[in-house]
Amino acid sequence: MDGPAVDVGRHDVVEAVISARLHRKLHFYGPGAETTFSWDVSGIIARARVLAEAKESDGFIPLAAAFRRVVNIIPEGAETSLHTGEGDREPAEAALAEAYVEVLDAAEPLIRERRYEDLFGVLRTLKPKIDRFFDEVRVMDPAHPDRQARRLGLLTLIASLFYEIADFSKIVIETENRT
Repeated sequence: MDGPAVDVGRHDVVEAVISARLHRKLHFYGPGAETTFSWDVSGIIARARVLAEAKESDGFIPLAAAFRRVVNIIPEGAETSLHTGEGDREPAEAALAEAYVEVLDAAEPLIRERRYEDLFGVLRTLKPKIDRFFDEVRVMDPAHPDRQARRLGLLTLIASLFYEIADFSKIVIETENRT
């Protein structure tokens, strides 16, 4: 394995990476997807290494919090979709959708090449757009079910990018344990 040894034995790091792989298998490949889904142990270890290192970096806690905001609002069974038509999108929603497309374009080769550290860096660029989206957009809007579905679809796509590395909601944030 390339690179310096990094302790990835922390339960939350290991759980976050494996949980993300399970989530991707169940939600993006479907049951019985063994022919298209791989457990790729070396990829799991590489993701855990990047996550363990990133967890110690400045900006990790706010990024993990942004991910939690995204996944906490997505109901079970939400569709993944990106509606590119402007329609009645609010500026913050349009900005997040545009940022998603840009990040996806940058992320795809990084995922293929297993450059998870670079992928993490690209994902960080979504944080200000995610924050603005939640500050300015009402996601759960039962009076406008099409808008709600579109917004949840966008958030589901964003979550799927984060799941390429880990389920950040599984990470224990040390400040949570302080009194």
